[in-house]
Amino acid sequence: MSFHSSGLPVSSPVHTAQTFEDEDATLEVLMEEYIRSIELYSSLKKRVEAVVKEKEERVRRQEERARLALLAAEQNAARFKDTKRILKERIRKAKGIEDEETIGPISPVASVLSARTFNSYSVPYSQENSPNVFKTRTESSRSSDSDVDTENEASSYMAEQGSPKPKQVPINHAIKLNSVRNEGIDKLRSATGPKTVVMAPRTTFFDSPLRIGRVPTYSTPKRRPGRVGLNNLGNTCFMNSVLQCLAHSPELTEYFLTGFYRQELNPSSPLGTKETIAEAFGDLLDKIWRPTSHPLVPREFEQQLHRFAPQFNGHAQHDAQEFLAFLLDGLHEDLNRAPQKPYVGNSDRNGGDEQEPIQHALTAWDQHKRLNDSTIVDLFQGQYKSTLICPECKNISVTFDPFMFLTLPLPVQPPWEHIINWVPYDLTKRRLRIPVQLSRDASIKDLKSLMKRWMGTPVENQICVETIGHSIYKKFGDHDAVGIIPEQDTIVIYELPCAAQPSANGSSPWISVAVYHSSDGPKVNDSPDLFGIPLYVAIPLEEARSEEAIYARLVERYSPWTNHPQQLFNRFSTTFSDEEPSKGTLDHEERTVLEGLFVIKVYPPGQNGYSFTSKDGPLRSGETLAQRANNATASSADHPETPLISLRDTLLCEWDSNLLEFFFGPISNKDEKEKSTPWDRWELYEHPQYTAAARAKKVRKEPEITLEDCLDEFTKEETLGKDDLWYCPRCKKHQPATKKLELWKTPDILVVQLKRFGSSSLFRHKIDAFVDFPIEGLDLTERVEQSLIARERSEECKPIEGLEVQNEGEPLIYDLYAVNEHVGWLDSGHYSAYARNFENNIWYHFDDTRVTPIRAKDSVNPNAYLLFYRRRSESPLGGITHDKVAEYRKSQAEGGR
Repeated sequence: MSFHSSGLPVSSPVHTAQTFEDEDATLEVLMEEYIRSIELYSSLKKRVEAVVKEKEERVRRQEERARLALLAAEQNAARFKDTKRILKERIRKAKGIEDEETIGPISPVASVLSARTFNSYSVPYSQENSPNVFKTRTESSRSSDSDVDTENEASSYMAEQGSPKPKQVPINHAIKLNSVRNEGIDKLRSATGPKTVVMAPRTTFFDSPLRIGRVPTYSTPKRRPGRVGLNNLGNTCFMNSVLQCLAHSPELTEYFLTGFYRQELNPSSPLGTKETIAEAFGDLLDKIWRPTSHPLVPREFEQQLHRFAPQFNGHAQHDAQEFLAFLLDGLHEDLNRAPQKPYVGNSDRNGGDEQEPIQHALTAWDQHKRLNDSTIVDLFQGQYKSTLICPECKNISVTFDPFMFLTLPLPVQPPWEHIINWVPYDLTKRRLRIPVQLSRDASIKDLKSLMKRWMGTPVENQICVETIGHSIYKKFGDHDAVGIIPEQDTIVIYELPCAAQPSANGSSPWISVAVYHSSDGPKVNDSPDLFGIPLYVAIPLEEARSEEAIYARLVERYSPWTNHPQQLFNRFSTTFSDEEPSKGTLDHEERTVLEGLFVIKVYPPGQNGYSFTSKDGPLRSGETLAQRANNATASSADHPETPLISLRDTLLCEWDSNLLEFFFGPISNKDEKEKSTPWDRWELYEHPQYTAAARAKKVRKEPEITLEDCLDEFTKEETLGKDDLWYCPRCKKHQPATKKLELWKTPDILVVQLKRFGSSSLFRHKIDAFVDFPIEGLDLTERVEQSLIARERSEECKPIEGLEVQNEGEPLIYDLYAVNEHVGWLDSGHYSAYARNFENNIWYHFDDTRVTPIRAKDSVNPNAYLLFYRRRSESPLGGITHDKVAEYRKSQAEGGR
């Protein structure tokens, strides 16, 4: 049996096609290492040659100085006769030479230089004073600090590559290698004989790997296991950062490095990748936890990823959480112990006693385990409790669902700010532009409630629409969220004297319809040339049966929007009240409207079942109100009380083109001309409540957000929106139910996703707020309902049957071990990871190939996106997975004896 470098046993290879592929991959890796080694050798050789060349230059300068000194000494030979005699005698005594002629005549300066050189080579070799490999240790040839650093660096390269210890060579070889050829040294050498010094052998071309054809034995310093970077293969930082976080999960890493995962591979899993993802991930983990000298290139893993997840192809930006979800799901399916996928019905509970939710949760988890049973489930999956309450019949539905990620919203979303165009129904009141500020989670009903407080209009008497150009684009329901409305959209709220929607029985004394305006001039593609903004008119039911009454109501609604409101009525029979005529306030008792101002056309309901909108296309085939009145007269015998219009109709008033400019000014699609029309005369109104909120916002500092705040936001009760209505089985219809999520059971490894990325129908955004999360001691004991019930029953001495509590009384405390962060914006961001090495408990920052040690608190920053927590426990984590791995390691150990 062979063993992994970390001490973990690995299975013996089997000579199959896959084995040959692995051998080819190994040869390819060896070839890459060989080429890299040659490059390192060339770099080192150049560095050594540079040092030697510099040394030779120093020696040449020394020889020149020695030659000049020798000339000066010979000119003064007579003066130094005594010195020569003393030096010769000292040398004779040191070497035991009786014959003075053996030494020969030398100059005093050359003697001193030779003595210094001799003494420098006579130092015995030891750990403390071993000579530098690349320079002679002479006092006259000391280099600068930069030289020493360079030579020490080269020396460390040689030492780390396992180079042999320097050999002892004769001084004549050392002098030859260092090109010391001055006359004094030559005479000293011939006189004293060979001396032993410590020198490193010099590498020549004939000893190089290029000449010999073998891989050199040295390389760059090996990195510790787990401290290995991953090459970025083109915007794959999202993949590299997630892989580093998973690679530093102790239980998951042990499961793969022991090789036990091969015992649980399930090639028949219908949703798996035929073992491919699991094998590629296991191979990558094996390389990460081997001592290596260079970053890894996860090319094979990326190729398998693109094969089964083409959404990650190319070099575009991707979400790390989406990749993590795919990877964990793929590993789960490849390692799923459930051989088949049996059908399991949906589990739902309505009401019941205290014991029922416990049994219901256990049943739901057992059903989930029948379909999904793997080490991923044992380590990463927990269970939610979801409660839905019908707002009409108060029916309660409770379901228990598994989860892999705890996705927490950030309670720091900027408020929704908008300017609302308010159109009062009272002709004496002014049209207003009202700035508002609401939470992005607020609904249209909340907006109407705000208008009720500020303007006094009941919520049911308001219609909220979005207008584009001169038509209605969308009619909002009460449950629509205001956060999806972009800032640049035009929102208009119309006040009505009656309820905008009919009662439950469908009866209403009023009929309110939308009114469009156009000219009766030439049309483009049979579509009317609209102007102004749509209006709403409420017509009493008894007047809706008369064409003249409908016409009179419409003329009345135009009076605040024209420059000449008094001209809309017959001047001979119309009398104004005491108020200014410009406000359009007329004596209703005695006025008569001017006939022939416009022609009324009626259009059927649009796709939304009510007013025609621009989404339904242009207004084309509509019948005139006069035609409808004639048809109604012909059939009045059968239906005498039928009104001419209905709540779902839309009216179009085609104005006489000769009167249009007189009443409304120059009507054109050009903005500069429309600025002068009455349609653009709005008065800004800032409510004191809004002013106070805006003033407080300027002085208020950014609130500090903690992970506890995010958990509170997650468990907060919410009302479902229009697109997420719940079908109530008791009411037999979809309802905007209230929903509350709670944690029922948490996993051993808890992955927390901070919901920094948001999107709507038109745009996406990122929240860069700082969230303070604990590195140690995240206590979820009071937030997990199963744990709370178990503790209460334990205190009351009641049985805790059905509750999956491993260690009774042990708190649910989690410690952080990895963080995935995202820096930048959505379209130009970068992912990196922080992780704690579980072998040495040191935190590292993994930025693709760059790996640097850091402090644990450095991971707590505004860029944190995915948080990896590990449950603190006295017993091993992983449940059945740990037991299986322990048994496998025991069997492997016994088999290797």
